[in-house]
Amino acid sequence: MSRRGNARRASDAGQRPHRHTHGNAAVQHPGRSAGPARYYAQFPAGLSALVTASLEADVQAKLEFSDDSSAMFTSETSVRAIADLPYLKNVFHVLYDVPRRNLASALESFSAALAEGRLQLPREANGRPFRLMAHIDGQLAPLPKPARTHLENAIGRAARARVEARGLGEEYWIVGRRDLDRFLLARRGPKMTSKTRVPAGSLAPEVSDLLIRMSEPSKGDRFLDPFGGSHALARARSRYPAASIITSDTVLSRDADPGDLPRQVVVRCEDARQLPSIEDGSVTTIVTDPPWGEYESVDDLRKFLVATFASFARVLNPRGSRVVVLMNRRGVGLLLDVAQEAGFQVVASHDILVNGHPATATLLRPAPA
Repeated sequence: MSRRGNARRASDAGQRPHRHTHGNAAVQHPGRSAGPARYYAQFPAGLSALVTASLEADVQAKLEFSDDSSAMFTSETSVRAIADLPYLKNVFHVLYDVPRRNLASALESFSAALAEGRLQLPREANGRPFRLMAHIDGQLAPLPKPARTHLENAIGRAARARVEARGLGEEYWIVGRRDLDRFLLARRGPKMTSKTRVPAGSLAPEVSDLLIRMSEPSKGDRFLDPFGGSHALARARSRYPAASIITSDTVLSRDADPGDLPRQVVVRCEDARQLPSIEDGSVTTIVTDPPWGEYESVDDLRKFLVATFASFARVLNPRGSRVVVLMNRRGVGLLLDVAQEAGFQVVASHDILVNGHPATATLLRPAPA
């Protein structure tokens, strides 16, 4: 058997961009039951494999395009619900697209579509002031005049609204990506609320939530993070119903405040290689970010992982339990060797970036007896 067993690999670095074939036809507005809407979403770089898998599971997204930090997809879920997904940064309702050629000609095409009725703005935008912005190939970009003025006038007439340059109303964006052969005209969705402060060295909320989703959470889960010093994964898991949530570590982060955790989260101070307070077979799900052996004081990483997975095998229920482990890319081969020796099999594996560092998130299950 290979080192990775039967893992389904999805490497961001080698992933070919997905392209859509919808042409420039208008689609249904978000929230309506008559049909799906098209969305463009941005997320932290390096998380494409986990984000697209989560979108497919969470909102039944049908992917049209994705690259390292964005995706375009169709879904029948409302724009507000999609904007609430914690792993997305910005969400846009795609109103129209045209072939990517000259930017000025694209703006004129959007103006013509509005004037001829081929493009209709959402009714809830009527009467609301707006501004027109552009994000081209990852950068804010100026829009050429007079094409910009023509499009602003066309939007103003269609929405019976005036331009408000300060961003106090609706936002319409022209979007272009290097690997996408279309220019998009999109309406920005609800802006996300400010995020919780992330302690130094802690996983970002987007990464934490994606790892939790990778574990296929259910309300009957008895969850454990045995390397939970900053409580990031326990906090993310508390967003979903669970029978119990335990976060433990030998040294808890000085920046982590147990007082801001939901009451259902139990904090313990124990060694993951022993977990003396956890009964045999009492845990259904482990999601964790163990030491990578780069900066932490781990003299022998293999010995450390062998003891850790022996502990996991003891506390996990042998039926239906799941383990999600995040490890740096260089150490994942060793981790998977140790996991398989301990009786686990690989179900899925995704290469991602964590604070700019190459890492791999792996879903494991106990191998059948």
